[in-house]
Amino acid sequence: MEKDIPIEAKIYSGNEDDKTISKGILSRISSYMAKYGIDSKGYIYTSDCCMVTGDNLAIMGGLDSPGVKFISRMPATFGAVSTLVSEAISKNMWTGIGILSEEKKGESAYYRSYEKEVSIEGRIFRVVVIHSDFYDRRRKKKIDEETQKDLEKAKKIKKKLTSIEYFCKKDAQVAAENRKPPKYHKLKISIEEKKIYKKGRPKNGKKEVAKIRYVLDIDVLPDDKLIENLKEEAGCFVLISNVGPGEHSAAGILKIYKEQYGIEKNFGFLKDPLIVNDLFLKKPERIEALGFILVISLLLWRLAERSMRRYIGQKKTTITRWNKRQTESPTTFMMSTKFCSTHVLKKGKTRWLSRPINNVQRQYLEALGLSEEIFYTVRE
Repeated sequence: MEKDIPIEAKIYSGNEDDKTISKGILSRISSYMAKYGIDSKGYIYTSDCCMVTGDNLAIMGGLDSPGVKFISRMPATFGAVSTLVSEAISKNMWTGIGILSEEKKGESAYYRSYEKEVSIEGRIFRVVVIHSDFYDRRRKKKIDEETQKDLEKAKKIKKKLTSIEYFCKKDAQVAAENRKPPKYHKLKISIEEKKIYKKGRPKNGKKEVAKIRYVLDIDVLPDDKLIENLKEEAGCFVLISNVGPGEHSAAGILKIYKEQYGIEKNFGFLKDPLIVNDLFLKKPERIEALGFILVISLLLWRLAERSMRRYIGQKKTTITRWNKRQTESPTTFMMSTKFCSTHVLKKGKTRWLSRPINNVQRQYLEALGLSEEIFYTVRE
């Protein structure tokens, strides 16, 4: 099946819960596929974390009895997520996946995986912890902010404890042991004697000690291992699936999951603010009609892109993209910009172009399996 090609769509109210919607989609997709002779083993349902609920997992089934094969991100609300990530980092038994992106490889993430089987509500599922060397920037920034706040807190603890003089060493030890430790820093504490000498001229040139007090000497040191582990965790997420290792490796699971990017692009097309924000439709049937038009438009948009990329793959060639550079992955938007200056003149039933097709435009027409006659030939 071609990627990113819409085959089925439905409009939902914005007030409906994503988790409830996912349950309805599962049963609808199953019956839709069965209608065309594709059973549950012939496709893999990929979704975001909203799909992972107890009810939906029961429909999907586990590794031993899969109902619908699926791959999804495990929501952080599952307590097992943090446990699995911590386990993967502590064991450090990663399997290298490598770089999946075909573009800008020098800037692309390198992936590693750690996998095992877990039991959820009596069913066995396959989980794959994925680590990217490109840390989640938002979470990493939060860790940096928390670490800085923790450092300030540690400095306040140091200032408070070092300003107190204790009458005996035991009191100083109790104070050092009972202090609340900071989260991301360690306090290296030592107890030192502070001698207080008698006033006046010393006898025989030697000062006489009047009393001894005890003070704490504290060094604030970052807990480097803890901070590094937190940053490692920031680059991790967990995938859950009932697709066995014999069908797809961890790399295959990740690759299939990441193909959702194409679906997200489709949603971006359907919810383009230039279209949606300028329309107000009062009746549900009109909203459905607009949805139908948008989905058909998206279908044509993706089919045009598929045709061009198939042509380039078969011919083992490239096509001109932006700035006169070449590409093997043209987009429909890229193609449409090449025809912005094309004008069709009409007089009666006769049509002609205001200027001849240039070489770049001809390349795109050939990739689409068309000729320039489409602009001026009218089919009765």
